[in-house]
Amino acid sequence: MSGPMLSYPASLLLSRISGRVVIEAVIDTTGRVEDGTLRVVESSDARFNQAAKDYVRVARFTAGHIGGRAVRVRFEMPVEFKLPTRD
Repeated sequence: MSGPMLSYPASLLLSRISGRVVIEAVIDTTGRVEDGTLRVVESSDARFNQAAKDYVRVARFTAGHIGGRAVRVRFEMPVEFKLPTRD
């Protein structure tokens, strides 16, 4: 999988709120999320949902394969919103 930087909602970041969203979608044979299949399965705070969907929507995945042939795959993916730490 490859994807963009996760966009942490500013109001939640400033309020120091972390969270987790589990997204379900179908990956097509080219490794992209199929339109209309993206949905939130679980969320610690609904204000994270749109950022998680945007992240998964533009990410690229490896297509599933059966017998050497690319196939569509339904998957669930957790998207973690963790507060930055100081080292």
